[in-house]
Amino acid sequence: MDAAGAGRLQKRIEEHQHWRQAEAVRDGRQPPADPDAQELEEIREGIRVYGREQRAPVDGGAAMVSFRVVKRLADGRWERDEIMEDPDDRPGGASRTGLVRPGDSSHG
Repeated sequence: MDAAGAGRLQKRIEEHQHWRQAEAVRDGRQPPADPDAQELEEIREGIRVYGREQRAPVDGGAAMVSFRVVKRLADGRWERDEIMEDPDDRPGGASRTGLVRPGDSSHG
């Protein structure tokens, strides 16, 4: 295995260990592996940040809504949230539940 392959393997091991921090994963209430692992971009203390997604707004507007999925460790389980992003892709945005914002240093 070359250095690049070893680095990718190490990253996957760290991501899996991060997922297993949740008691619900360890006791079988949540899957043993993150079902969204392919989209995972960043891990922080108690937070997993995934790639951007787009969908049509529910109010019938023409513009697509861009958001990021995050999962945070709460009460021993991973809880999903979506962070709405600014239309011009600037950092920031509002969490649907107010849990975390991209670049918010108070979350790890």
